[in-house]
Amino acid sequence: MTAWRTTVIEHLYFPEHPTQDERDFQATEEYILRFYRWGPSENDDFTDSPPVDSSASSGAPVPDMTIQAELANLRAERDHLRREIAEKHQRMMISQIPLQ
Repeated sequence: MTAWRTTVIEHLYFPEHPTQDERDFQATEEYILRFYRWGPSENDDFTDSPPVDSSASSGAPVPDMTIQAELANLRAERDHLRREIAEKHQRMMISQIPLQ
């Protein structure tokens, strides 16, 4: 009757209740967008700032493309780590199943 002593830990996922990693990622994303933004806000003082050259060939400011690339890299890393955790969790659960 070892089957009755077997416990299965299942981590359910609810999109409306993000995990701590997702909250951390969201905070990082908001930080990047806030402090590395590409456009001035109405309360910025640019008296000491050098002029910005926005003559990029695509017409889009370079910081925007840089931020989007950084966010894409962060998302890819997050997804990779999620898959890795799921695989390790699955291997751990399989190794806990007693052989009969």
